[in-house]
Amino acid sequence: GNIPVDGSLFSEFIPSSKRGFWMVILSMFWPIGATLAVGIAWVVLTNVRIVWLGWRITLGVHGIIFASFFICRSGMKESPRFLYVK
Repeated sequence: GNIPVDGSLFSEFIPSSKRGFWMVILSMFWPIGATLAVGIAWVVLTNVRIVWLGWRITLGVHGIIFASFFICRSGMKESPRFLYVK
């Protein structure tokens, strides 16, 4: 859900000559993240013996990962365009 925001913010920090290459690299993180999320769910759900507990553990693991990214992202600088207009 953050790809439009991340893409525009990320592209403001990159020189225009390298922007296309780095936007492709950024776009590759979506399928990598989706594959990682499925892999985590598969490992947890196949190894938990109590059926009703498996999805809760999976949700907790994904929540911890999300919270860590949220904390890291809160320290991100404002975009140069926002600071210029301000």
